[in-house]
Amino acid sequence: MTKLELAKTIGGLMLSVGVTSIVTNVINTAKPANIKGINKLCVGVAAIVLTNMANEKVAEYAGKQFNDAVQKVKQMVTPEDVY
Repeated sequence: MTKLELAKTIGGLMLSVGVTSIVTNVINTAKPANIKGINKLCVGVAAIVLTNMANEKVAEYAGKQFNDAVQKVKQMVTPEDVY
């Protein structure tokens, strides 16, 4: 694993933890306190799905931004600049 891949992985992990915390907080704030039975199960499953959807989109966006930034830096630093 290269240093860039490691940085991307660590960044993705940090974003995933953050997104999961935010989505969980939003869901806990929005859901009714008195749900029971099947409704509680449905809200739990929906919470998992929403969290995974949000994480997937954030990872997709952040990965693209990271790759674009790496390419821009590589274009700015040509081999002639190094020597």
